[in-house]
Amino acid sequence: MKILGIGEAMLELSSAQSLSLTPTFQRSYGGDVLNTLLTLQRLGHTTCFFTRHARDPFGEGLLDLLAREGMHTVPISSDRPTGVYFIRVDENGEREFLYHRQGSAASTLSPEDFSEKTLEGFDVLFISGITQAISRSARATTFKAARLAQQMGLKVVFDPNFRPGLWSSQGGGAEASKAYREVLPFVDVLLPSFPADLTPTGQSAASPLEALEGFQAPLVALKCSGQGVWIKAEAGIWHVPTVPVKPVDTTGAGDVWNAAFLHHLWQDGAVSAARFAHRLAGQAVLHRGALPPRKMFQEDTPC
Repeated sequence: MKILGIGEAMLELSSAQSLSLTPTFQRSYGGDVLNTLLTLQRLGHTTCFFTRHARDPFGEGLLDLLAREGMHTVPISSDRPTGVYFIRVDENGEREFLYHRQGSAASTLSPEDFSEKTLEGFDVLFISGITQAISRSARATTFKAARLAQQMGLKVVFDPNFRPGLWSSQGGGAEASKAYREVLPFVDVLLPSFPADLTPTGQSAASPLEALEGFQAPLVALKCSGQGVWIKAEAGIWHVPTVPVKPVDTTGAGDVWNAAFLHHLWQDGAVSAARFAHRLAGQAVLHRGALPPRKMFQEDTPC
């Protein structure tokens, strides 16, 4: 497949010690759409990351990363800085985050940046609620892209990925709900998480199966962490359990799951795709950082 994703990339500075005390950080990059695209690229697909990158050393580092991975990008730069997040993951896998992303280069994404030409040659558009939340202009860009993708016959995949703290500066849960419903008519594959993504839908479901009925799309894969995934399609509803693992770091695990699911979805069907996604995400959480290590894909990938 050829997949275009719209999103942000942030500098990731991680440590195993308290953020207030650590003398050193390990540098990487992260972002939900970026993580998904990178995994798809390493699984053999052609991907393009649509973002605005900063004209600073970290923006240059991002472009270098994409080039080394063989990923494409649309060359739109910004005078705004690269967003950054700090993360501490302790020995039990517990995480502590600190974000500095307001006014970042990615947040200046504009609908004027996007046109039908941007989508030419692609099979799939991947969008995220986090992209919608980083700014009003990024939200408008996401809406335009989804509408154009449907008109041009692409598959549209959407992960609501609701983050209360991120939406707090954009109007909170009410605005997240509006943004969710804006793009939903164009979505072919919906990849929500339980219970995090109940807020945009206005649901208060007590169980994943109950929540599944409130998510409306041709195909819904409701991720439920250790409980596996519930899948709803025209042909029926299935539950695909996962094998528990002891995670080292769960950062980006859902993004790896999304990519692995899409990797098999249209060839082998949703249930087989979910089984593969469980196994690959289970491998990813045994490593630190939002981006899964290259060596994970150089070994025998589970099928």
